[in-house]
Amino acid sequence: MSSGDWAAWTGAAGTVIAVVAAVAVGLAQLRVQRRLMAVERTIQMQRDFTTGETGDARGRLSRHMARTGRAAGGEETYHQPRWEELVGHQYLSPVDGRADLSLYPPDMQASGDQTPLRDIYKVLWALERIAASYHGGLLDRDLAFKLLARHVVWWHLMCEHITADQVEYVTPLKELAAELADERLLTWARASFLPPAPGPAAAASEPD
Repeated sequence: MSSGDWAAWTGAAGTVIAVVAAVAVGLAQLRVQRRLMAVERTIQMQRDFTTGETGDARGRLSRHMARTGRAAGGEETYHQPRWEELVGHQYLSPVDGRADLSLYPPDMQASGDQTPLRDIYKVLWALERIAASYHGGLLDRDLAFKLLARHVVWWHLMCEHITADQVEYVTPLKELAAELADERLLTWARASFLPPAPGPAAAASEPD
């Protein structure tokens, strides 16, 4: 190989190496950028769920269920509502002796259009967005578990007696909870809710 050929070969090889290195650096930067975007998106999802309109809705609804739980003798535990209780006399008559929880007490009513039914929809829609982003790979998985898993599992148990044939929006919540829940989280979340009443009626009300 002549000196000219050698120089041409080494020049071409150097160019290839430089291109490969640039591509490798670019891919590494892209991965870092994507992870940063996923982290920011995860933080924003948690912020959206805990503040603003959705945060207000979940706060009202959880306080309402805490009052209902205390009224049932549960002290600091929450009532797990059934769909008929949230719908109440606004649309249907509660059956089987179930409570009408469709209106907030006057001291919780900031405006006339705030009802438990509207608020449960706001909460479920927000959780639907979280589930879609999580399954679409748009969230940072590790951070999502740290920031969102407790909310998902807790609201999954809050909505334990609400079925997909009553409102389809519980399906994304229950599917995501099945992925994120572990025994520690389930034990922690279940401590917030009233235990099932003893006797045959309790057995009939156990979730599937």
